[in-house]
Formats: sequence, structure tokens, C-alpha cells
Amino acid sequence: MALTNLKLPLALLVITVLLLLLKLFTAIIMLPDDPASFLIFRFSPSLENYLSGFPEGVQYTVLLADENGVLGEPFYQLVVRYLWWLFAAVALVVLLARKPWQQEQ
Repeated sequence: MALTNLKLPLALLVITVLLLLLKLFTAIIMLPDDPASFLIFRFSPSLENYLSGFPEGVQYTVLLADENGVLGEPFYQLVVRYLWWLFAAVALVVLLARKPWQQEQ
């Protein structure tokens, strides 16, 4: 197998894993009676990316905080709602199309 054939699937797989980690381990917290919002890193994975109020009993680290919304929030929404699905689907198709389990004759 040539190295050039491996670069695209490997890069696609790395990007897909990074997007999946972003989806599972980050969230935006919006306070119900305050315009402040926080981008947090959670230590326990969850598919929920928007929380109302700080979660109890969950360890987290605040990455970004702003009074008028987190910087880059529309891009974050795009990534955690749609792009991670797209990259995962494309990575799966590319990996299945390579057919490493079939030997060439």
C-alpha cells in the first residue's frame, strides 16, 4: 500500500475523531436569567451540547465565557449538530471502500 493512498483516509479519520470528541466532551451553558453563556469541557461524555444552568455533580472546566454569547457559537453549533455526522459518514464510506479484507488476485 502506498503512503499517498493512506494520507486521505488517515486525515479524514483524525478529523472525525476530533469532531466526535468535541461533540461528546463539550457543551454550551446558558443561564436562564442571565445573558452570559459558557463553553465548557466535560469530563463525562454526553450527546447533549446545550445546557440550561450549571450541571450538578458533573466535573467541568470553563473554556470560554462571555456576557453576550460564546465567540464562534454559530460555528460550534454547525460542528456539533451537522458536520460530525457528515465526516463520520464519509469516513465510514471511505474505509469500507478500501476493502482491506479482500485480497487482490
